[in-house]
Amino acid sequence: MVNGRRTPARGLRADPVGERGGRGRRAGFTPQSPDHLAMSICQKVTRAWHGSRDRGGTEVPVGVVASLALLEQPEDGPDVTAHLLRFSPQQLVAHYRRIWAMLWLIRPELADWARPVRSWLEQSEFGRERADAVHAVTQAALQAGLLDVTGSVDPYRRSQVDVLGVLLRELRSVGASQAIGEFHTPRTRPI
Repeated sequence: MVNGRRTPARGLRADPVGERGGRGRRAGFTPQSPDHLAMSICQKVTRAWHGSRDRGGTEVPVGVVASLALLEQPEDGPDVTAHLLRFSPQQLVAHYRRIWAMLWLIRPELADWARPVRSWLEQSEFGRERADAVHAVTQAALQAGLLDVTGSVDPYRRSQVDVLGVLLRELRSVGASQAIGEFHTPRTRPI
């Protein structure tokens, strides 16, 4: 709470470890539109999820990406991506549980509304296959540049594209989407 008002959930940060200082851009990073970057990220996440041994539904990859989207990467702070890439599968699961626990404390209504993307974390025990799938999806999302799209401290920059909508579209077959009447509505461009 700041001045009697609730603070936004965007203040969640990864456990910063390592040297302070500017993060800079990833080596070899070439700027592209947020839409193209989001599509590239989602294709890599989808490939990682389908390549894993876990045969669960879409809640895990969508939940991982939603959890990572709650983190911010300050321009002058430690490299959150590099830090998270060093986590083991079990550390990642514990980290995602902490993220949602913090959101519950900061914005309980949002944590409740987000139950579909966090419910997979409520299992008392995670099998090795599920933890490895979470790890693979996390690695794919971070290496593809998810925090370059969603990790900005500027609300305008982090809302440029609907990464979760693109991910859902990538994860579901055309027939499955049509069967449940799910259609992603792309954002409109100003005239």
